[in-house]
Amino acid sequence: MITELSRRRLITVKSQDDEEVLSIHRSLQGKILQDLDKDAKKREEVFAQAFDLVRKRFPLPSPIQVPSPEDWPACREYLPHVLNIQKIVIETLPSIMPSMKLAQLLSDGGINLWERGMTSEGLRLLRSAEAILKKLDSHEGQLEANIHIIIALLLQDYGVSNIAESKDRIWKALQIRKDRMNPANPETVTRNQDILLHNAWSDYGCVLLQYNKYQEAEPIFRQCLTKYHGWGTEAEIPYEYYKYNHHTAFCRLYRKDFASAIALAEEGLRCITLATGQSSATNKTKFDLACILLQSGDLQRSMDLNKEVLDSRLKQHGKFSFLTLQSYYAVGALYDYSGDLPEAEGLIRHALTSSYSRPGSWSEAAVARAEFHLSQILTQQDKGLEEAQELAAKAREVLGRLLPLSPVEADVAVEVGKEVEGKEGVEKQNMGKEAEERTKTGMENWDELSQFDHLQPVFDGRFTGRRLLGYLVE
Repeated sequence: MITELSRRRLITVKSQDDEEVLSIHRSLQGKILQDLDKDAKKREEVFAQAFDLVRKRFPLPSPIQVPSPEDWPACREYLPHVLNIQKIVIETLPSIMPSMKLAQLLSDGGINLWERGMTSEGLRLLRSAEAILKKLDSHEGQLEANIHIIIALLLQDYGVSNIAESKDRIWKALQIRKDRMNPANPETVTRNQDILLHNAWSDYGCVLLQYNKYQEAEPIFRQCLTKYHGWGTEAEIPYEYYKYNHHTAFCRLYRKDFASAIALAEEGLRCITLATGQSSATNKTKFDLACILLQSGDLQRSMDLNKEVLDSRLKQHGKFSFLTLQSYYAVGALYDYSGDLPEAEGLIRHALTSSYSRPGSWSEAAVARAEFHLSQILTQQDKGLEEAQELAAKAREVLGRLLPLSPVEADVAVEVGKEVEGKEGVEKQNMGKEAEERTKTGMENWDELSQFDHLQPVFDGRFTGRRLLGYLVE
């Protein structure tokens, strides 16, 4: 049969990694799917076979949500099949019965995409996994908590428009993970349960940083560090120590303790390189170090690091990736601050053109900032003034919608390990009129580009400008 189908050019047979691989022509694929659509039983059988094949090949993620770069080659090879399964189940053949195994596979694919810095694709898989859990009315707490955490981390890439959902999801994951532990019998708590719980606490600290609440976040990171010391050394668990150093570096940045912030960020970069090699996470850490260096006044070293990251992201993710576009903007902004307006214009315009050609590849907040910054650069060069006005008008429309979401309001301080009664009510009291007034009056006095900066995520975006930190911290 294979010979006949190959002769008729309906399939292609080729060798890949010492294995025989069949590629099916689209017309044959369509005929097979059309026939399966008429036979529900056969469709279920074929889907089960395909699912089992993919599940056997697609690696399981770390049980404690630590990136596993050794599995990335296999994940990269079989991820297209996971995406096809998701498309079949959610879009093409919704009559396929959902299952916990299916939810787990889609979640595993989403986690791998998070590890490799692929935001929109990861969200699509994880939201599909979550939809399956809801359809099953499942109370599988560990999988639910894992999905909450990774969706929350991916949402933070988009800036202020999703921070509230991110925070809510991490809080839910914290409650699930605490409920799975028995405080009356601490000897029954496993190390993995303890690690997952404190991972969630660390993630909650990061959400507090999104709200600029570094004073509340830093004690959480310190208490997590105490746990890390009990689990192992930097050589044994470098990823955990990376998180402490990286996150605490931003707390010191908010305090304008630049020497400490740079030292911690550099140590974080060393740890993440040890944990994951030259990965997407390593580039994100290097990007954040470059942002801290810029705030300290070291523009040249910031430029050098940002250029390294841009080159690496182009190779890892391509020119349309969210992270690559962030780097194009950051380097362009640095050229503006260095006085090279033509180079700045070229890089920021390139980022915008790429994002326009792939809608959704860059966040709305990031696009608006780039448009406004480009309008300023054009105005400074006294060229394209009509285009500059149009860009500024588009950007200001987005700013007007998103600025009320910009997280400068007060937030509840939570001590690690303690229950909080009436959390929502406490937060509303803390926010109150005083915080509302600070949001209004404080940001009204900021320059516009800094307002756009504040729409961005703390990590990988908010501190690519030079003036925002001065508004946030006296």
